[in-house]
Amino acid sequence: MADIATITRIGPESAGMRMSLEEFAAVEGAGGYLYELEGGVIQVVDVPAHGFVVQQVRIGLVLFQASHRQLVRYVAGGAEAALRMPDLQSERHPDFAVYLTPPPEKDSSAWEYWIPEIVIEVVSPSSAERDYHTKRSEYLRIGVKLYWIIDPQDESATVLRRRGDRWEETRLDASGVLTTTLLPGFELKLADVFAAGE
Repeated sequence: MADIATITRIGPESAGMRMSLEEFAAVEGAGGYLYELEGGVIQVVDVPAHGFVVQQVRIGLVLFQASHRQLVRYVAGGAEAALRMPDLQSERHPDFAVYLTPPPEKDSSAWEYWIPEIVIEVVSPSSAERDYHTKRSEYLRIGVKLYWIIDPQDESATVLRRRGDRWEETRLDASGVLTTTLLPGFELKLADVFAAGE
């Protein structure tokens, strides 16, 4: 195995490799995959085959942002933001992170302090365990206010709203509509989202 100090690029073969958060922040990932660090171990995530579902969610968020620029500061896709958790030695790249506040600093450590109010994950077969369980506790711990888990496989969405130090959970079927008081007037019809993936 290569010396960790000499690694500057990782790929799908790096799954399971141990690395510190500091080392992970300095590497470049081979295309076609997303990379996260979970407890100091590299996780390789296939770019979802359900890209049309992800695209439909993005369209809804970006259209809302365009007409609410004073409210929504940044809508980030998986490679456009990082949720860094030094104590957990984890770094996450959710499918979408919605920031309602400006970044606290303009340096590389901003990702350790700038926490999105809303995180959205679109479940793929290889990410289900992480999306439903591991990330659920991590996102709660770092201060995310709302976590939407959109699951094209069973055409449902799980809505997790922060209530103090726990999540309040609601499950929606394909006829449901994702709304939140954090984004007044925003509606994402799950029927449209899932239809896009067919």
